[in-house]
Amino acid sequence: MGINKMKKTSLALLATCIVSTAAFANQELKIDSAESQSAKTQQANQNVVTLNNRSFVVNAPAVRTFSFAAATAASPATAKPAVTKGMTLTSKLTGQAVKVTGRFTVLLDQGVEASEFAAKHGLSLYKQMGSSRLAIFEAADSVDLLALDAQLRESSGLSSVKIELLENLNQPL
Repeated sequence: MGINKMKKTSLALLATCIVSTAAFANQELKIDSAESQSAKTQQANQNVVTLNNRSFVVNAPAVRTFSFAAATAASPATAKPAVTKGMTLTSKLTGQAVKVTGRFTVLLDQGVEASEFAAKHGLSLYKQMGSSRLAIFEAADSVDLLALDAQLRESSGLSSVKIELLENLNQPL
């Protein structure tokens, strides 16, 4: 009976070793998959841009534009893709396609002329809403709209700015 008891004990120890080895291997695989997930997330975040406090994925191939402010401010590792007029983005919230028009809706400060504001920032005045301070400006085709948006937000003479996006909001559920 002593040999049978030793066999059972050895078998129990062997099973414990196998279980702990399998558990350790699973933990290692989980760590590896977590690392690969963070690499995938980091790669995906490089194509994500924020417009009007919403996140979008850039679908179109990157267009080569040059913005001195963007070139000096962003390092290559953290550079975001340029968003230009006519690009198609995908909303991260809805998954729907959104087209960038290249227009900015701006609420100007009191006493600021829309035509002077447009000339100062290299924009063209698309439309001014009557005698109100609300105006729509249009950027040139190759301008990086993200850099221009940041530049407009830092400038004086306006209360708010919003990039115009075309999207179909009336989708069936």
